[in-house]
Amino acid sequence: MKKYYLLTFVGALLLSIIGHGFYLWKWTQGYLMVGFGDGLSQMLFFKQFILEHYQQGNWAYAENFGFGGGIFSQLNYYFSTNIFLIPWYIIFSILPIKTSVETWALLLIPMSIIKQIAIFYACFYFLNYFTKTHAAAFLGAVVYMFSPFFFKNQVLTDNLTDVLFWVPLLLIGVERIIRHQSPIFFIISTALLLISNFYISYVVLIITGIYILLRLFLHITNNERQKKQQIKWYILGSLLSFGISCFSFIPAVISYLHNNRPAYEQSIPFYALNTELLLSESKTLWLPIFIVIFLLLRPLYQHRAFKLFAFISILGTVLYFSPFIGSLFNGFSAPNTRWTPIITLGYAGLTAITIENLNILHKKQWFYATITVTVIFLLTILLTNTHLNFLSIVALIWALISIGLFLTKKRTFLISSLIIIMVLVYSNFFQSNLYSHTELSTKEYLTSDKYMPTQDTSAFDYIKNHELNDTVRTDWSNVFRENMTSLMPINGFSLYSSISNGPIMDMYMRDLQIDTGRESLSRYRSLGDRTNLMAAFQSQFYMRHSTYKNIPYLYENVHTSKNFTLYENQKLLPAFRVVDSFYNEEALQLESTLAKEHALLQGAITDDGTTPLPTTNTIRPTSITLHNGKWKKDRLIVPRKKNEGEILIQLPKIEKIETLYVQMTLSPIKRYKKFTLKINDYETSRRSNYAKYKTGFNDLTFAIPASDLVKIKLPSGKYHLTNLRIYGEDYKTLDAAYKAAKKADFTWDNADASGTVTAKKDDLLVTPIPYEPGWHITLNNEKVDAKKINYAFIGIPLQQGQNQITMHYAPPYWSIVWPISVVSLILLVALILWRKKSSAN
Repeated sequence: MKKYYLLTFVGALLLSIIGHGFYLWKWTQGYLMVGFGDGLSQMLFFKQFILEHYQQGNWAYAENFGFGGGIFSQLNYYFSTNIFLIPWYIIFSILPIKTSVETWALLLIPMSIIKQIAIFYACFYFLNYFTKTHAAAFLGAVVYMFSPFFFKNQVLTDNLTDVLFWVPLLLIGVERIIRHQSPIFFIISTALLLISNFYISYVVLIITGIYILLRLFLHITNNERQKKQQIKWYILGSLLSFGISCFSFIPAVISYLHNNRPAYEQSIPFYALNTELLLSESKTLWLPIFIVIFLLLRPLYQHRAFKLFAFISILGTVLYFSPFIGSLFNGFSAPNTRWTPIITLGYAGLTAITIENLNILHKKQWFYATITVTVIFLLTILLTNTHLNFLSIVALIWALISIGLFLTKKRTFLISSLIIIMVLVYSNFFQSNLYSHTELSTKEYLTSDKYMPTQDTSAFDYIKNHELNDTVRTDWSNVFRENMTSLMPINGFSLYSSISNGPIMDMYMRDLQIDTGRESLSRYRSLGDRTNLMAAFQSQFYMRHSTYKNIPYLYENVHTSKNFTLYENQKLLPAFRVVDSFYNEEALQLESTLAKEHALLQGAITDDGTTPLPTTNTIRPTSITLHNGKWKKDRLIVPRKKNEGEILIQLPKIEKIETLYVQMTLSPIKRYKKFTLKINDYETSRRSNYAKYKTGFNDLTFAIPASDLVKIKLPSGKYHLTNLRIYGEDYKTLDAAYKAAKKADFTWDNADASGTVTAKKDDLLVTPIPYEPGWHITLNNEKVDAKKINYAFIGIPLQQGQNQITMHYAPPYWSIVWPISVVSLILLVALILWRKKSSAN
């Protein structure tokens, strides 16, 4: 038996290595098995970022996570409690190994192979409940482990490949309850799933629930437990699993609810049929020709397990084409196919049971099924005018060869081998198709200043040597690599994460309309070249490449390095300051963004403010001229024959105005490609109407150096353009606020902040700490609630006189959830001991 398990492991390992052949070959040429987008921007980064903070003891909160954020809870979606990453964190924390992003890049393929073997074993043990031979389960697990879902997500977003592991693992727990009334495996696997990733839990638990419903009415064996007994253990086991995972799951869900992601506004059809599964490559699902053949073998339907997997396969394949189902499994957001592992598991089950029963089939049955499927393939190609591509050719060759092999005495071994060969060919083909996403991801690029400018230390050394204090930040982030700033020796204003601080995102997109250079969800960077905001949020330094022209007012060139020019402004408001003017947030919504900035400078924006609103200088154009386009009411039409339409706005002679604020409402009409909007020397890109990650916010504000002429340029197309307004800023408000600012004696270090503040009655402490659940505040040894101010930050109402303040962050509801987890774990141990004692008796 030991020899068999050794052979199983060696076989799975060898197949996984061969299955990774394409990227192993590309690795020798300097290419990485990681997507140039999210793979490099998020996946590699978050692994290193989390490890660094765990090693430093900052497991809960990091002040350099964008503006600051709870990494234990917000990064649960990625890797903060990921079961596959925790062992690596432990290893790197114990061994004297200095890690970097390059370390994780070196581990890309080994980690992929390890995870694929784990997925193989989860499926292998699950299929052993339905087959009598381990060899048949082995073959089914091989079909499962080489799913295109695995390779696509392992390359682009490898946290999502965990779904392939958890689905069969939880279903093993379900089968143990059904067959043995043993809930322990179900409880432990469900608890580990909930701990590992709350989002994946959503997908996997829906799949598990559907499977449980199927198994309540479709019996596989004759000794299955009664439905009431099964339901009892599902409920009790789920409650205990939830209790054990509380410490991780609840904070993660709270952070998710605090992440205000704009609703997906595009229509979602219930069904959208296409031929990609049969005739071309699919991104997440592969329908092998042998699966279609298996489904036509009528004698196999006498097996109950075959009926189960046939039902899952057929229904799943049909629903694969439903965007609505994809949206359901993605929290009713944009349609996605992250639920397809259950379909592949159905294919794996069909493969295992068919191979096990191959000898009971007559050659005519195999021949007729194979010929029928071949005809279906050819007719589909003819009717859809599809060219005979590589996948179709391989499928048809497989079908013809299988007919000959079926006639031999060793049909089971030979057809099994043929399936493995086909799977290996397909797996490497899937990877070759992914190459377009990774061809720019090279070892050379990863170690270059284009990715992370670690070699150009001059600018960063200057910043560290000239910082006014520990709270100042630098307005810079690498283009498309917003997260890289957090690994540099500076604090910045950039973040790219699916789960982040919702009020911060709303502040950027809705409240202050801070342009980041390109429209995108889940990310922010820079402060839109707006000096007022940079003063309010302590941006002492402004770092850009030397070709950048739109330098904000008050920022002066102080240093030039290999890649960057560094600008500095010392007219910053204190990070922690005492204010006594409060502006009403709701009333300000009707005012210009410049008025909102003035409110930030002079006091605090609150939900109950009563201070009279600031006034701003509106500049009325003397003329507006349109070139290469025409107006049709509120529509701007730039003909296709013209490359670019231009609106020329002539302003009166401007005196003592340093910056223009250009506001507008702009949205494209039936546009399928992103476009660039230019305002004088300032450029930003906007998404099409149909972009998956369009923000839905079309009220825009741009700050540009003062000029008598404003040029707005748009490429050919149709646009809604309304509410065009221009304001002038002379920075008198900033000057006054800077002189009158009352600095508070306060320090902030990740999850802790404290200080002593002297105040008058009804004063308020403004902090740069983002508002989010988890902060606990004491004022003069009494607990007080944080007040949300300035759209996204914490304010603390003060008492007259001296105020001793302490702030501490712990994951949301931490003091409640960790005791629940401990008690639940004790109950699990008690249940295990009780069941052992009952079995012994």
